[in-house]
Amino acid sequence: MLQFTDPFKIYLFKHRQQVTLSIRVSNHVVDTYRFEQSAFEQLLSACEDRQGRELDTLGVNWFAQHKHVGKLTEYVRISAWVAGACRDYRADTRDISELREEYLRQLANTMPWD
Repeated sequence: MLQFTDPFKIYLFKHRQQVTLSIRVSNHVVDTYRFEQSAFEQLLSACEDRQGRELDTLGVNWFAQHKHVGKLTEYVRISAWVAGACRDYRADTRDISELREEYLRQLANTMPWD
């Protein structure tokens, strides 16, 4: 079985103004969510917010927050609530920066699925 290696993978579908985000859970499992493009941009912005922010999109209630616990512990909390169940993710701030860069790259370029 082919393993998942990237913490995040996105596809920006410009014609639908929609983003598909996959979050790596293990080598063989990812959770995949759809976002309205504007909501995905709000999520990226919330990942920089130390107070945290909520947003709702396509039936999922999201909460994201930039956490800073001590000098060496810095990460981003991302929670997704669906039908009363929650998936909590912790992401390295560097991985969030790479996710943002990939989004901007796809936004600025024609992709094979455009």
